[in-house]
Amino acid sequence: FKTVAGLAVSVLAVLVFALVLAFAIVPTRIETLLYVGIPCAFVLAFANGANDIANSMGTTVGAGVLTLRNAILIGSAAEFVGAITMGSFVSKSISKGLIDTDSFQSEPDLFAMGMLCVLCGAGSTTLVATMYGFPISATHGIIGGLVSIGLIAKGTDAVSWSTLLETSLGWVLSPVAGMAVAFLLQSFLQLTIHRSANPVARSNALQPLFMTLSVGVSLLFILIKVKRPRHVNE
Repeated sequence: FKTVAGLAVSVLAVLVFALVLAFAIVPTRIETLLYVGIPCAFVLAFANGANDIANSMGTTVGAGVLTLRNAILIGSAAEFVGAITMGSFVSKSISKGLIDTDSFQSEPDLFAMGMLCVLCGAGSTTLVATMYGFPISATHGIIGGLVSIGLIAKGTDAVSWSTLLETSLGWVLSPVAGMAVAFLLQSFLQLTIHRSANPVARSNALQPLFMTLSVGVSLLFILIKVKRPRHVNE
């Protein structure tokens, strides 16, 4: 009953939003796409956050360090701060050079509609897959949507196939690299901690090392992604 009631409320909210948009605001075509794109962006952000929080908080909750409620609160705050501070850099890395945006300069309405379709497609698939526990990445949905928009709107010349190949290779090589690093770390833990005479004491002694490595990797990621701010006269 709660699911049906929530769905009914969502549909009603969408209808009210559409009526207000059509009869009260009466926007232009670009403004209409903007107003419709805002809730779609929120859906994608919600779905992506719900999908990502399990990666960072799943082991913590499973180990009993945090309750599910606290994990959701901390994860939501961290996702929000990360999206505000570094979201633009990640989105530029995802979409940079994938489609030829210059070919849409004479048709901004078409480009805006295409980006709205990407938002709706990536948001809906990520949300549904997360609800049912399917392994999915919003990045895959966004890139697939961008390629589809480029093919449908401007043909094969609008898509940078070399960039798509490079991105696809990254998808394949990243799990392999992660598996190798995880294997090395687990082997190190087995040799230095689990097989030692006093695993607890050895774990406490090595804890600062692993904390330093974790913080260092996070800071290195931030330093690499965040560019130097430009001065006004530049």
